[in-house]
Amino acid sequence: MSPVIPPSVADDARLAALARYAVLDTLPEAAFDDITRLAAAICQAPVALVSLVDRDRQWFKAEVGLGFRQTPVGLSICAHALDAGGLYVVPDATRDPAFADNPLVTGEPHLRFYAGAPLVTPDGYPLGTLCVLDRRPRELTDAQAAALRTLAAQVVALLELRRAMAAQAALAEAERDRAEAARGRDDADAVRQRQQMELVVRGANVGVWYCPLPFDRLIWDETVKAHFHLPADADVTIETFYARIHPDDRASTRAAIEASIAGRASYDIDYRTVAPDGRETKWVRAMGRGFYGPGGEPVRFDGITIDVTARKLAELALRESEERYRLATRATDNAVWDWDLRTDEIRWNEAVIHLFGYQPDQVEPTGAWWVAHVHPEDRARVTAGIHAVIDDPARDQWQDEYRFVVAGGGTADVFDRGYVLRDAAGRGLRMLGAMQDLTARRRVERQREQVLAAERAARAEAQAAAAEAARSARMKDEFLATLSHELRTPLNAILGWAQVVRRHPGEPEVVAEGLATIERNARAQAQIVGDLLDMSRIVSGKVRMDVRRTDLAAVVRAAVDTCRPAADAKGIRLQVVLNPDASVVAGDPDRLQQVFWNLVSNAVKFTPKDGQVQVVLGRVDSRLEVAVADTGQGIDAAFLPHVFDRFRQADASTTRRHGGLGLGLAIVKQLVELHGGTVTARSPGLGQGATFTVVLPGPTVDPGSDGAAAPGRPPRAGDRPAALADPLAALDPSALIAGVRVLVVDDESDARELVRVLLAECGAVVTTAGSAAEALDRFAADRPDVLVSDIGMPGEDGYALIRRVRALGPDHGGRVPALALTAYARSEDRVRAVLAGFQSHVAKPVEPSELITMIASLAGRTGSTPAGAGTP
Repeated sequence: MSPVIPPSVADDARLAALARYAVLDTLPEAAFDDITRLAAAICQAPVALVSLVDRDRQWFKAEVGLGFRQTPVGLSICAHALDAGGLYVVPDATRDPAFADNPLVTGEPHLRFYAGAPLVTPDGYPLGTLCVLDRRPRELTDAQAAALRTLAAQVVALLELRRAMAAQAALAEAERDRAEAARGRDDADAVRQRQQMELVVRGANVGVWYCPLPFDRLIWDETVKAHFHLPADADVTIETFYARIHPDDRASTRAAIEASIAGRASYDIDYRTVAPDGRETKWVRAMGRGFYGPGGEPVRFDGITIDVTARKLAELALRESEERYRLATRATDNAVWDWDLRTDEIRWNEAVIHLFGYQPDQVEPTGAWWVAHVHPEDRARVTAGIHAVIDDPARDQWQDEYRFVVAGGGTADVFDRGYVLRDAAGRGLRMLGAMQDLTARRRVERQREQVLAAERAARAEAQAAAAEAARSARMKDEFLATLSHELRTPLNAILGWAQVVRRHPGEPEVVAEGLATIERNARAQAQIVGDLLDMSRIVSGKVRMDVRRTDLAAVVRAAVDTCRPAADAKGIRLQVVLNPDASVVAGDPDRLQQVFWNLVSNAVKFTPKDGQVQVVLGRVDSRLEVAVADTGQGIDAAFLPHVFDRFRQADASTTRRHGGLGLGLAIVKQLVELHGGTVTARSPGLGQGATFTVVLPGPTVDPGSDGAAAPGRPPRAGDRPAALADPLAALDPSALIAGVRVLVVDDESDARELVRVLLAECGAVVTTAGSAAEALDRFAADRPDVLVSDIGMPGEDGYALIRRVRALGPDHGGRVPALALTAYARSEDRVRAVLAGFQSHVAKPVEPSELITMIASLAGRTGSTPAGAGTP
């Protein structure tokens, strides 16, 4: 398949713009290499290029990860990016018809992904791209795409800077050429020297030719034949003569011969002769005239030839040098001057007018005018310096920086430089130079510094981003390792004790200890999941707050009482000081108890045996403060600023002494801030204890809005830390759901069987189903009083099941009360379940008493049927 080359690649104007930068086939430059490496790092790509698209190839000014510097243009993906008008992305080259057969895709280096930002000149010509490539399909993030475009602009800025510096160098070279040409050319001497040289040339290497008319036979000597690239023994015809003349000169030569013969005029013409192989060309001057018979008829045409190749080339070089000088003086912004030291006449180019603001009639062509416009404070130094160079035959270059008076009376800082041309005796004849406005150069320097500063900033930003990414990856790895440990540790106890109980069913003490351990570790796992869900709700802004008038002392006391058994077990003295005047606060008692439980339990956990934990509630002005201080292991000063960060732990190693996910204090901080308060941590250092202080604003609700202060309840297992006695012990389960027909739907057999056993023990009539389809069959055969369904199931999930049930209509059980029992525990999951048709939503793991109470409520056994529940 032939490669498709976009037409814009061969656009002459674009190629001319590329040529103006004179960057192709140049050596590597650190500035371009650094930008390329930066692009590769930011975009996380193994290959990055500064690619310039020429007519027949793409050439890489800088490359990372590729290993070669150019390819044919037919293989260039960058060529297709020239007309993109913006970032050009190929997510997977193997799936793109334009590149699927590209050898760089099908073979080494097996490129798949490409993203290129065009390098567009200020006048709108795309030169190539700054691109990144990968060996796997992918996309760029928005931040990476923006960075790639920014870095492409920096590449163009570097090209512009490079071009400006090259223009300065070209000007200097033109000045040197001009000086060298002028050095050997005094007006009178040059004319005399050229005349003498012409006489010498005409007198040497002269060939003689005789041509009887008509041109039947041409008689040439060996020199003429050599001028026409013929051997000495060659026979010459008129056809040979014209065949050896350059095609562009044949017509003019023929016309000159005919005019000379017909007009009896002299024949003097220059033309080029070409060797048979076309490799050599000579310039020949032919001079001759016609000879005539008695009747005036032309009988002979004779003359000579001279090889003037050297003269022609010298004249051509001189014209080119003068043209370069003329174009350079017109193109440059510098004030170029030519000073005749014998007449004191100075000729300026037009730049002196627009550079310094003078009108043409204000610029006098004399050295005195220039001296008068050197700043008075610099004049003596500058004139002494320039004349010292002119008067010293051993020196030919002068340069200085000074202030030059511009039109309107201001001054410009200039850099001036000149070269002295001398005669054979060493006397100065003329001086050629250029005056440069330093403002322009300093502007370029500032631009370069800005580019470098931006590059340094971008590099620093990229390094910081890379360091942050590495830190985030390390934290993620540490968190996942910690999460795995924290989940597997209680799971190990659960599985182990389950096997022990299975082996010793007849030993009540073993069974009791095993069940207690299983329950304790299951609650620990539920607490971990609850912490993760709490943090998810807080971060997403979906945490629910029940703000009311709250007795803060009661909340703190309840949290402390929950932690007291753990403190007693370690022999830790738990001291509580509660100011009765600092009690009422506006807040959510459950969430506040969660805050203080976290702080007190942390203090107990990190305090060694026989230590002390003190909890103090007081008032400072209109604010309430609760300080939790311990004599534990303390906090390292380096970690103290990060103590409230999510997933951060002072010790995340495998040898850490204390468990947890590193979420507790992050949740504390978020919940306190949701109450309009602050929490701070202080510690003198490791081994010296720590103090956490919560500051809450005073109450803003009506003191009588909710009666007496409401203490917070202890956290529930699986929702908030702590464990209460099962409320089911105070109830008669058989009286709640005895005889209630319940259909339990869950694809997990263990979970399904657990619910069946719990409900059957309370007298319910339970039917089970392992899928939505099986549940509908059971529903049709024996309509239940209550439907209990899981949400996540293969095939049809719980949402689809409840929609199909509701579609049955009232007469066929479509209004049966339904409970969603699921591990999807977010607030949005609860809303989705209700919107789908469930009356209630309960998150796994569920307390048996809560499940039984919810089913009794749905069945109308508690005197309060949840909103939306209907009769079957």
